[in-house]
Amino acid sequence: MRRMIFLLMVAAALVALAGCGAKHVTVTLTPPNATVQPGDSVWFAAAVTGARDTGVTWSLAEQQAGTLYQGLYNAPQRAGTFRITAASVENSKARGVAAVTVTPMPVVLDPVMITVPRNKVKSFGAIVIHATAIDATGEHPASVTWSIREKDGGTITPTGAYTPPAKPGTYHIVATARDNPGATAIAGVLILE
Repeated sequence: MRRMIFLLMVAAALVALAGCGAKHVTVTLTPPNATVQPGDSVWFAAAVTGARDTGVTWSLAEQQAGTLYQGLYNAPQRAGTFRITAASVENSKARGVAAVTVTPMPVVLDPVMITVPRNKVKSFGAIVIHATAIDATGEHPASVTWSIREKDGGTITPTGAYTPPAKPGTYHIVATARDNPGATAIAGVLILE
């Protein structure tokens, strides 16, 4: 009986030692991080080491984070940071993770700083870089909504025509991308006496 227990202990020790010699599976993603604009794409490659099967299963951690197919990531139309995961087919606990930051589309204003006499209308223009919106006529609209930061800072039309207030001071015109409210640009306006 003692011999049997001894042999079982030796067998268990050998199994444990064999397990220690097992290869460690790792998954590495390239690039490890990426920055894109809404609607853009980036290709990720997965390298699996320590496994006979080098295949991976791709997934996105967040909801509404865009689409992912065999490493090709297409960003959503919203800004944010999203995680891409590649899990080893042979060992699903071995995973590589990459972060993708989707930045707001840049908004460019013209002019960005101006001095305006009281009661003189000034027109502002804005361009949203990489804007995809097309209006009913097939033209690319300005793709921005206009606002004034200060409550008593005058008025601005949907086309960017600014009428300053009667009170002198410094005011701020804000252009916000229609497709991405996180993308804004601000112009300073100095109203003279």
